[in-house]
Amino acid sequence: MISSATNNALQARIQLLLQTGKMLMENGADTNRVVRDMNRLAVYMGFQENQLRLHILNSVILVDLKAETGTNFCQCEVRGVNMDVIAKVSRLIWRAAEEHYCLEDYKAALEAIEATPKKYSPLTTCYATALACAALSILFGGDLPAAVSTAICAVIGIRARGVLTGYGVNPYACVGLSSFAATFFAWLAQSYVVSATPWIPMVACGLVFIPGVPLINAVDDLVNNYIASGMTRAMNALLIIGGMTFGVVLAMKVGNVSEFASLTVAFSEDFTVSAIAAAVASLGFAVIFNLPPSLLLPAAAGGALAVGLRNLLLFDGGAPLPTATAAGAVAVSLFALFWSRRFRVPTHVFSIPAVIPMMPGVPLYRLLFSIINIDTQPLAVFWASLQGGIQAVLVLIAISVGVAIPNLVARHYIDKAKKEKLDDLLRQAPVPEAPTPLTARP
Repeated sequence: MISSATNNALQARIQLLLQTGKMLMENGADTNRVVRDMNRLAVYMGFQENQLRLHILNSVILVDLKAETGTNFCQCEVRGVNMDVIAKVSRLIWRAAEEHYCLEDYKAALEAIEATPKKYSPLTTCYATALACAALSILFGGDLPAAVSTAICAVIGIRARGVLTGYGVNPYACVGLSSFAATFFAWLAQSYVVSATPWIPMVACGLVFIPGVPLINAVDDLVNNYIASGMTRAMNALLIIGGMTFGVVLAMKVGNVSEFASLTVAFSEDFTVSAIAAAVASLGFAVIFNLPPSLLLPAAAGGALAVGLRNLLLFDGGAPLPTATAAGAVAVSLFALFWSRRFRVPTHVFSIPAVIPMMPGVPLYRLLFSIINIDTQPLAVFWASLQGGIQAVLVLIAISVGVAIPNLVARHYIDKAKKEKLDDLLRQAPVPEAPTPLTARP
């Protein structure tokens, strides 16, 4: 039987563990990152290795200290993606060990991170959204007038989502209605924009709602054997895509557009234009994901590298799209490993914004459009949409596995080195085996 003082100290440490994991989960960290950082923090706090059992779901984190305190848990809300918070929390755990923080200092630093406002204002994020979607329209072969129209309609969509969120509308309904608003205005703009690719804005303006991070994290979780969390993230992503599809289909119905399922979107074959557009798109998504300004240029360079290599293999090498995409994802993952070591941030801070321009958003909701309209779709069009959807799923898997595999290979060596470093730091400031009150640690 443990004493009341020891139990209180245990509970305080576990609550800090839960608060740390909650912040990581709510801001878009993958489950492997959450578990790894929480385990490092637990060792720093004085828990024995393997003393804690962690159970991570998409909305709940459970910490089980076996028979000593029972199971503790916290509820996680969905807040979006904030790479700055993920990077700061990961650095804080190392800084706490290096500078021998007491737990009160760690708690104060963690709360300061949580209270820090975003790096960019809502207006700046709107501009970044416009730039990202305009760049995606260029990647899909659109011209400059189509890019301008795409940017304007994307801003309309993102502002609509902000207003609906403020009124407490269901998040999936927010995506659907916002996607409808963006697509409908893109349809209206066809009469006023002189463009050789007038349909591109209808395709590209809603791609800002594509759940790229949940999809990548879902596959990453599944690859790392976090099945429950991965399936939950995947279902969340599918519901978002379903909401997008509802909005697009509704706009198409209102506009009496029937040929969307047969619309062909071809990548731009101009390597210079594609590289610049990919860099701009990655830069825009990096701002949306709240990367610090010092990390924006490496993220943009990663996008240019990923799309450039994909297009090189696709157009000059004759490689299938999933294979070319996987190669681009592997290249940007290695690129992210280098820069993450230099800036001491997680690799996903660089890799996720860089691979977002390769996400297969259009074929996925074109397939859903065909399924919804299956009664009126010609068989050839339906099969073409099905083929495109299957290829899109393969591309998605290629992106996720391409990003994950170099990390999985390198992590064995990196984590071993980090564990040795953490052990050295803890030997310099020993932690008693039995938990003591919070102020006892020097």
